[in-house]
Amino acid sequence: MRRVALLMALVVGCGGGSEKRAGQPALPPPPDPKLDKPFVAFRQPSLVIDRLETPMPAPVTVGSQPSPVTMESDAPEVVSVDATGALVAHRAGSAKVRPIGTGGAALSVEVRPVSVIAIVPPRISIAPGGETRVRLVAGGSGEAVPAKSVQWLTTDPGIAFVDGGTLRAGKRIGKARIVARYGGQEASAEVLVGVKPRKAAPVDVARSSKDGSRQGEAR
Repeated sequence: MRRVALLMALVVGCGGGSEKRAGQPALPPPPDPKLDKPFVAFRQPSLVIDRLETPMPAPVTVGSQPSPVTMESDAPEVVSVDATGALVAHRAGSAKVRPIGTGGAALSVEVRPVSVIAIVPPRISIAPGGETRVRLVAGGSGEAVPAKSVQWLTTDPGIAFVDGGTLRAGKRIGKARIVARYGGQEASAEVLVGVKPRKAAPVDVARSSKDGSRQGEAR
């Protein structure tokens, strides 16, 4: 009898356990591994950049993590993705920046460098061996172009040349012209080393009077 009761208790216990397991809520499905990976989604279809060699934040949606791991350019010689995930334009042209691994929509980027550049100041007078800062400004806003983006040339390096935005004068006295190249355009400025700028000739305000005397002369 003991054996029968023990066997019945085991059977009932097993059945009850089965019923309990069946009544438990279903476990949630395992997380999608794709959702745990960094991703990029663009909030607009296109972008125009007018500044060269200047990092520009990518127009991405909230939650996106722009980086070279999550997006790439099909024309890196025109637009590239830097280590911070910013877009950097290198020359005029167009490119598509695509998300990596998600199949999301690409961002169409067009690079149109500014149409007006100028060297400030446009005329420099400096002593032999001296130095001074010069800068290239772009567009109507007058914002300075990053020095590393500008190619500087000179008509006479023995008189003056530009090194990283600093104009350096040589020991020779004379005139030279510095030229800045940026975005397929050029701007120039005159440099006078040890040469005083010409002053306008003084105006002779003396006038002959009717009786032949000159105004301003003692009588």
